[in-house]
Amino acid sequence: MDKTTDAKQTQRGAEYLPFLERFSGPGIRMAVWPIQLWLSWEADVLDTAVPATTEWLVRRREGSKATYEALQRLCACKDANDAAKIQADWLQEETTRLEADFRSLSNAVLSWSQAAARTGHQAMQVEKEALSNLATQ
Repeated sequence: MDKTTDAKQTQRGAEYLPFLERFSGPGIRMAVWPIQLWLSWEADVLDTAVPATTEWLVRRREGSKATYEALQRLCACKDANDAAKIQADWLQEETTRLEADFRSLSNAVLSWSQAAARTGHQAMQVEKEALSNLATQ
């Protein structure tokens, strides 16, 4: 983990628990860091979830609109070949949206996994530093 990411997560955890900054010492740090890391990880997850959810909702809206329009065209259709083309076009568009859903979901899961790995690495660093500080006292 690079120092920029580490500093960002530490700052992010501190912004959720600012009153804890006035406490110091390795014992307090060992007691507080799990909460800071959890909140930092949760913020990372939500940072990813919000755009992924928004994109999914946009695709669902587009899908609903496309379905409605396809049904209107099917109701007005007089030819079986035209009806088959309308249905095939709708199915192709819906498949494209479904592919985008899966791609977005896999990207979100990858991002969440990376955030969990960063948080786990940071937890090990914090634990190592706290134990080292306790040993030197």
